[in-house]
Amino acid sequence: NTDLVDAHFILPVDSVRKGEIFRCSFDATPNAAFLHATNGYDTTQTRLCLMNSSGVEKAQVIFRYSTVADNSMHYDIYLASSETAHGSFFISFKNKLRTGAAIGLGQQVKIENFTIQRVNRGQYFRWIPNPTAQEMAQIASVRINLLVKTPQSSQESTTPSFTPSQLGDATLPTYTATGADVKRAHLLYERVIPVVNNAL
Repeated sequence: NTDLVDAHFILPVDSVRKGEIFRCSFDATPNAAFLHATNGYDTTQTRLCLMNSSGVEKAQVIFRYSTVADNSMHYDIYLASSETAHGSFFISFKNKLRTGAAIGLGQQVKIENFTIQRVNRGQYFRWIPNPTAQEMAQIASVRINLLVKTPQSSQESTTPSFTPSQLGDATLPTYTATGADVKRAHLLYERVIPVVNNAL
């Protein structure tokens, strides 16, 4: 069997930004059948993944289990998101059986004491301590968008809705008012603050 055998931890990991890092800690104990030289797993194809609800991997780290059957080892693995994405995420253990091995031969890995922690929110700004003349001559700006709504119902006739472009971030989902917010007035404030570096 050449397919990967997946084991998922369905954990509520919220939307992530590129570069955010998650620390995964766990204990893993393989049995003798899993370590079998012929019917066991392929040691080069075992990995821990951060995946979205569609099964697309956003980060992965290859690791190896103990080479001694029924021997537990502790792992601290750091997963860094490869891109900004929204929705539910989960942690997946992926193991590939050796060529010719079949599922159902008693291969087992016991995962215990699993925890996940967001340890880094990613990099939002980059400081340049010694900019070149070209970098200093650049003109850039910071765009700030603020969406506010009235605290009480104002009987709006249409459901307020704002696109990612209007919200100022193409990676954001479209905001559409729901529930009690449907009847509230919404205002979208935008301010562009120039940041000028002058070589002179």
